[in-house]
Amino acid sequence: HTHTHSFSVHSATGLKLRDPKQFNFLWVEDFPLFETDPETGKTVSVHHPFTAPRPGDEQLLFTDPLKVPCVCVCV
Repeated sequence: HTHTHSFSVHSATGLKLRDPKQFNFLWVEDFPLFETDPETGKTVSVHHPFTAPRPGDEQLLFTDPLKVPCVCVCV
């Protein structure tokens, strides 16, 4: 959500962040599964429901959820 907002703000100021005539793929790995909601201070899910903790990092869900990297489980 923060990245989308940042992109919108920069685009609104006239900064050309992308070429609308090109379609470039980007594969992000090890992105965070959770973040802290700035309004409530609670830990919330960052991504859609088809993500899961990276295999081997499931124990972090119980000890340090903000450090849990995730992977897409879409097929």
